[in-house]
Amino acid sequence: MISGKILALICFLTILQLPSYTQSTHWGQLMINLPGGWGSNMKAGNFVYSNYNIKGSEPFSITLFKPEAFSGKTDSLFYEAWKKYLTPVLPTPDIPRPRKWSTDNELPLLTASKERGDKLNPAFYVFGIYILEGSYQAFLIETPMARTYRDVQAEWQERLLEVGMARPVKK
Repeated sequence: MISGKILALICFLTILQLPSYTQSTHWGQLMINLPGGWGSNMKAGNFVYSNYNIKGSEPFSITLFKPEAFSGKTDSLFYEAWKKYLTPVLPTPDIPRPRKWSTDNELPLLTASKERGDKLNPAFYVFGIYILEGSYQAFLIETPMARTYRDVQAEWQERLLEVGMARPVKK
């Protein structure tokens, strides 16, 4: 009987601590889990989440762009979004071919990565778009080097595929 109470207490404490490891957030129609303790701010109408406030961590950020309406073909959508969001920070004529994914909730996801080889200011970008009904929502992961991203690639791939649709708030 006592061991059952102890087990129940351990389960309760474990569940109580889970929110400190991840933080669920939604922006536009997306709901995503980010690492616990990350800071966030609004920049040019988009949410930027980062670990810059965590001492000793490799700089890492994700920007969730506001949803954009579209009514064209999804084939060209990725390239148009890349030009819109990445060309200002990564001017390059060659846009990588996106990889197609499907999230756990059946949302189409397109991603591609690119590294800026500037020795003074290196950066590695993972850009992606979630295709929603009549709209899309883009995100950008930024870190100083591809190696930094490779260290956490499996974790972030899981996070990106677990993204779901935020449910509308009932009034």
